[in-house]
Amino acid sequence: MTALRAAALLLLLASCAPSPIQEEADRRDRWRQVASGAFVCRTRPQLEAFLDRIRSLPPRRPRNSGGGSFQLGPQAAVHDDLYPLDEDFDLYTIWNDQARESGFRSVEVVSFSDLRPRIPRSSFEALRILHRSPTANGPASVDPVRLIRAVNAVLALGTEAPSALKAYDDLSRQLPFEEVRKHSIDEYRILPVVQLAGGKPSPFLLGDGGVEIPEASAWPLFPLTVEGDVPFLVVTDYQLAGRPEDVRARLGPELRVQGKPLSPSLNPVEAVERLTASARWALLLSGQSARRGVELKRRVRNQALEALAPIYRPPDEYSPRSCCEDPSEAAWREVVAEVRAMEIRWDPGRQDFVRSR
Repeated sequence: MTALRAAALLLLLASCAPSPIQEEADRRDRWRQVASGAFVCRTRPQLEAFLDRIRSLPPRRPRNSGGGSFQLGPQAAVHDDLYPLDEDFDLYTIWNDQARESGFRSVEVVSFSDLRPRIPRSSFEALRILHRSPTANGPASVDPVRLIRAVNAVLALGTEAPSALKAYDDLSRQLPFEEVRKHSIDEYRILPVVQLAGGKPSPFLLGDGGVEIPEASAWPLFPLTVEGDVPFLVVTDYQLAGRPEDVRARLGPELRVQGKPLSPSLNPVEAVERLTASARWALLLSGQSARRGVELKRRVRNQALEALAPIYRPPDEYSPRSCCEDPSEAAWREVVAEVRAMEIRWDPGRQDFVRSR
């Protein structure tokens, strides 16, 4: 086959292949068909057992993305849950009762791509990655890899980055509350990204039980810190009174998104080891109770393990058997030894950590 004929064949095959948007629509239809079987479930355990049969979750997607209850004015209370189906699609359920014991009011397959018409085409993929990154608003967990991907995707937008971030913030303000909740739009995903890529970091307004903002010279990215290009969110809770700061204040005309992409030189466990042995860590803990120091160290260690979750699971001895029990230092030392033996490195192409052994 000549080079010309080969090129022509490739063009023909490309023209016959479905577009990403068409493939997305086909996948949505398949999920709608499969997920319709959820209506036979009456309780949350039944639904979760059903979902475990029909889905195979990709790395870094939880079994449940959250839910709860809300009420708008005189309307009836809504009791909802959001369950990931794959990398892009989720199942949004509204239950008939708060206990989740008498079936559904509605079941809907949703995706960030539902909002595509509201987002500039050139920034859609970057915002989809941002949408999967951790929020700064009291997150249940923080995955440093998701944050690295979001920072790098936003940096790649160049001069379009500020307008793209504003477009995501606009979704949280312009969509009806029900749509914001259904699609899990959270403008506080923007704060960590702007802190790392915005050029002029300043502390978030946080509470977290008395962790004071340390000296800017030692903690310029607070409440974030970066060790070997691995980011950690050290403080994750806001004061109960009022909302966190207005994200729009970070998106003014002075915003400049700049810097090099994050490319970790350390695996996350080694990064935590270096961080918690540093002088700036000692400065953060100064004046804190011993208990608070243990909690902060456990927090960043857990973030390191979350970053490695697709390729490493800590030994059972590391996981406490109760909510009030801390992993032992000996168990953590075992984790460190096992991770070092795996020779883990960052793969820029995959935007993920991979093991060499």
